[in-house]
Amino acid sequence: MLGIDDPYTDADRARKRFLKVSGQGPDGMCVLSGVVAPGLAAVLKMLRADHACPGSLLEGSTDDDRSPTQRFHDALEAALHAGILPQRGFEAGARRDNASHSRPYSGRSCADRSVSETRSRIHASPA
Repeated sequence: MLGIDDPYTDADRARKRFLKVSGQGPDGMCVLSGVVAPGLAAVLKMLRADHACPGSLLEGSTDDDRSPTQRFHDALEAALHAGILPQRGFEAGARRDNASHSRPYSGRSCADRSVSETRSRIHASPA
């Protein structure tokens, strides 16, 4: 909201923010819901734009039958595996199930941007 008086403060946004992961359904899936702060929304939108285009995160295949929201899911999962989970003892791209809808994170974006370059952009972005 550039150039517009913002009636909300950072404290207002801090009070409203939340993420919730539901319990697993019979299919093992969970529902993610929440309200995110503008900075996190910007990071998620950048992740979607850079890493959730057709064919992204698929090795050697030009056929991509995933929906845009499925590609976004896979991009977020890959980013977490590449950036946060290795610090917790998980290997990048490791999966606990045998699903074949996504491949290990290759570190390349739709624009051939590396993970480290994307991280630099994220950390340089104003929150």
